[in-house]
Amino acid sequence: MAAAAKYRNAGQVCTSPTRLLVQTPIYQRFCEQFVRAAEAIKVGDPFDDKTKMGPLKNQRRLVAIDRLVQDARQRGLQVA
Repeated sequence: MAAAAKYRNAGQVCTSPTRLLVQTPIYQRFCEQFVRAAEAIKVGDPFDDKTKMGPLKNQRRLVAIDRLVQDARQRGLQVA
Protein backbone atom coordinates (compact mmCIF):
# COMPACT_ATOMS: atom_id res chain seq x y z
CA MET A 1 0.00 0.00 0.00
CA ALA A 2 2.90 2.36 0.70
CA ALA A 3 4.33 1.84 -2.79
CA ALA A 4 0.89 2.30 -4.35
CA ALA A 5 0.47 5.58 -2.44
CA LYS A 6 3.96 6.77 -3.38
CA TYR A 7 3.70 6.03 -7.08
CA ARG A 8 0.06 6.93 -7.72
CA ASN A 9 -0.04 9.20 -10.77
CA ALA A 10 3.76 8.84 -11.06
CA GLY A 11 4.06 10.33 -7.58
CA GLN A 12 2.71 13.65 -8.84
CA VAL A 13 -0.15 14.15 -6.42
CA CYS A 14 -0.15 16.21 -3.25
CA THR A 15 -0.94 13.13 -1.17
CA SER A 16 2.11 11.23 -2.42
CA PRO A 17 4.33 10.55 0.60
CA THR A 18 7.84 11.97 0.61
CA ARG A 19 8.87 10.21 3.82
CA LEU A 20 7.86 6.95 5.41
CA LEU A 21 8.47 6.30 9.09
CA VAL A 22 9.12 2.60 9.65
CA GLN A 23 9.74 0.92 12.99
CA THR A 24 13.15 -0.70 13.34
CA PRO A 25 11.91 -4.30 13.83
CA ILE A 26 10.17 -4.33 10.43
CA TYR A 27 12.48 -1.96 8.55
CA GLN A 28 14.37 -4.57 6.49
CA ARG A 29 11.23 -6.49 5.53
CA PHE A 30 9.44 -3.25 4.66
CA CYS A 31 12.30 -2.12 2.42
CA GLU A 32 12.45 -5.45 0.61
CA GLN A 33 8.71 -5.50 -0.04
CA PHE A 34 8.61 -1.81 -1.05
CA VAL A 35 11.43 -2.34 -3.55
CA ARG A 36 9.70 -5.42 -4.99
CA ALA A 37 6.47 -3.46 -5.39
CA ALA A 38 8.27 -0.53 -7.03
CA GLU A 39 10.18 -2.80 -9.42
CA ALA A 40 6.91 -4.45 -10.47
CA ILE A 41 5.48 -1.17 -11.76
CA LYS A 42 5.62 -1.20 -15.56
CA VAL A 43 6.72 2.26 -16.71
CA GLY A 44 6.05 3.24 -20.29
CA ASP A 45 3.58 4.44 -22.87
CA PRO A 46 0.37 5.45 -21.07
CA PHE A 47 -1.66 4.12 -24.01
CA ASP A 48 -0.23 0.60 -23.57
CA ASP A 49 -2.52 -1.56 -21.41
CA LYS A 50 0.51 -3.13 -19.69
CA THR A 51 1.83 0.23 -18.53
CA LYS A 52 1.11 1.07 -14.90
CA MET A 53 2.98 4.41 -14.79
CA GLY A 54 3.34 7.00 -17.52
CA PRO A 55 5.80 9.87 -17.77
CA LEU A 56 6.29 12.83 -15.46
CA LYS A 57 4.13 15.81 -16.33
CA ASN A 58 6.91 18.01 -17.70
CA GLN A 59 10.63 18.82 -17.67
CA ARG A 60 10.21 20.98 -14.56
CA ARG A 61 8.98 17.92 -12.59
CA LEU A 62 11.94 15.87 -13.82
CA VAL A 63 14.36 18.55 -12.58
CA ALA A 64 12.54 18.77 -9.22
CA ILE A 65 12.64 14.99 -8.71
CA ASP A 66 16.32 14.88 -9.64
CA ARG A 67 17.04 17.59 -7.04
CA LEU A 68 15.20 15.58 -4.38
CA VAL A 69 17.23 12.47 -5.18
CA GLN A 70 20.53 14.35 -5.21
CA ASP A 71 19.70 15.98 -1.86
CA ALA A 72 18.81 12.60 -0.37
CA ARG A 73 22.06 11.06 -1.66
CA GLN A 74 24.06 13.87 -0.09
CA ARG A 75 22.30 13.09 3.21
CA GLY A 76 23.18 9.39 3.04
CA LEU A 77 20.45 7.82 0.89
CA GLN A 78 21.20 4.28 -0.17
CA VAL A 79 19.44 3.47 -3.43
CA ALA A 80 17.76 0.07 -3.23
